[in-house]
Amino acid sequence: MESVIINDRGQITLPIFLMEKMGLTKGDEIFLIEENGRFVLQNTEPDALTRLQDLMEGEAERVGWKTPEDVADYMKKRRYERNKQV
Repeated sequence: MESVIINDRGQITLPIFLMEKMGLTKGDEIFLIEENGRFVLQNTEPDALTRLQDLMEGEAERVGWKTPEDVADYMKKRRYERNKQV
């Protein structure tokens, strides 16, 4: 258990060892969840990636991409088109 102090702006500073343990760096966003009178901190990064994966499920097949090369070819074309507009 680690004790932290709330400053006059309502902020706390997380100890470095906890940030490292959670894989956090300065500027990262975390969830602060209240559960039965306790606060739980949760790194948002894994959840964000999972949500994105859920949202994107089936999209490659929908547009006809069958291989990673199909995706890479599309990205090359889009970058080329974008650079032409600059």
